Amino acid sequence: MTTDTRPFPDMPIDILREVVGFAASSNIQSALSLTLVSSYTRQWTLPLLYHTVHLSSSRAVSKFCETLSHTNTGPERLTPSIPLHRRVKNLAIFALGPMDRIHRILSTCTNVQSLACGFSVQHIGSQLVSPARELHLLGMSCRDGIPFTAIPMTTTHLHVQLSLDTLAYMNCANDHLPELTHLALSVPITHVKSLGMVLSVVERILENCSEIQLLHLQVMGSKSGELVDTIEQSQKRDSRFIVSRALGALSRQWMEARSLPFGVWPAASHP
Repeated sequence: MTTDTRPFPDMPIDILREVVGFAASSNIQSALSLTLVSSYTRQWTLPLLYHTVHLSSSRAVSKFCETLSHTNTGPERLTPSIPLHRRVKNLAIFALGPMDRIHRILSTCTNVQSLACGFSVQHIGSQLVSPARELHLLGMSCRDGIPFTAIPMTTTHLHVQLSLDTLAYMNCANDHLPELTHLALSVPITHVKSLGMVLSVVERILENCSEIQLLHLQVMGSKSGELVDTIEQSQKRDSRFIVSRALGALSRQWMEARSLPFGVWPAASHP
């Protein structure tokens, strides 16, 4: 009597692929393990594994850069049918460096649709080479102001984390981003006295940027709930303007928005 030692001897290939895809999507460690099972599961898993890439440390940046450099150096049966850098659709780099490797990753991953930056964009030294039309500048990226010259003019969705001191830089957004339709501002506001200044900037942006369809103000800070209520109770407000509390870390919000129907943009407003 012979025994069939294949793991799934009678399972149709399309069902097997669904099972592998579900396992790979549910847990990154499972996805990594599946790339080692066979050349078939590797080819099925890689698109899911590299669809969304989140780099939060210098080590992760260096490792990912090395992975991209050695994609086609292994045996032919293990070589991805599509290069890994073309699989990346959502890319977040919250590490502060190394800047040369960050630049290499940005220039290599040419199919990115949503890019989130936590490093100082001004240190790139030139325009962001990513073609992503959705851009999130968070953390340290706009500490010294908004580097408009580094932002592609084709950007349609922009999310910026700013302080009260750098918020006024948004007044000239229309001069640099003619295709901008969706703007999110995450600003720490600790006192009702600061609301007047913030709302005047919001009003000026809506007046000057004719293409704007949505401006989302996310209030950060311990008094965000009270301040959001104050804004919402105001009698006169542009219909394109929405306001909410910033719940949790903005980097986590970006990650959750890759798989859940909410985030900084309403579900129908994603690019």
